[in-house]
Amino acid sequence: SASFSVTSPDVHSSTRYVFQNWSGDYSGSSNSASVTMDRAKTVTVNWKTQYQLSLHSDHGTVSGAGWYDSGASATFSVTPTTVSGGTGKQYVFTRWSGTGSGSYTGTHSSSTVTMSNPITEDASWKTQYYLTTSENPDAGGNITPAPPGAWYDSGSDATVNATVNSGY
Repeated sequence: SASFSVTSPDVHSSTRYVFQNWSGDYSGSSNSASVTMDRAKTVTVNWKTQYQLSLHSDHGTVSGAGWYDSGASATFSVTPTTVSGGTGKQYVFTRWSGTGSGSYTGTHSSSTVTMSNPITEDASWKTQYYLTTSENPDAGGNITPAPPGAWYDSGSDATVNATVNSGY
C-alpha cells in the first residue's frame, strides 16, 4: 500500500492553488489516500487556481474582498458613499482605482471584475465642509445658498449671494 497526501491551499502571495481531487489510478477528493501497489500506478493531484481581490478604503465599509476562482466574477462595493467626519465635515466617495489586469477604475461605488489575476481596488474620497447660512426674517430678501447652507469641497471657493428687498 502506498499512501499519499496533499496540503491545501498552497498560497503564493495573492494567488493560491486549492486541492480539487485525485485522478489516474486513484480518484477521490480526500486530502490523503492510498493505493495498493499491484502494478505501476500514476496518481495526479488536480488543483484549481484562485486569485485574491483586495479592497482598501479610508472611510465607509468595503465588501467583496476575498479569494475567487480563476475566471469568476467578483462584485465589490463601499457603503455608505458619504461618511460623517464630525460637525461640519464629511467624506464623499469619488472613485475606485484598480491594479491588476481587468481591474475597475471608475466612479460607481459598486462594480464587478473578472478574476484572471490578483486585483487590488482602492477607494478615493474627497473632503467637504459645510457652510452655514442664515437670514434675518425681518429684513426680507434672499441668500444663496439658501439656509441652512451647503456642502463645499475642501479647497474650493464658496460663493454667497444676498439680495435685499427695497427699503433695507
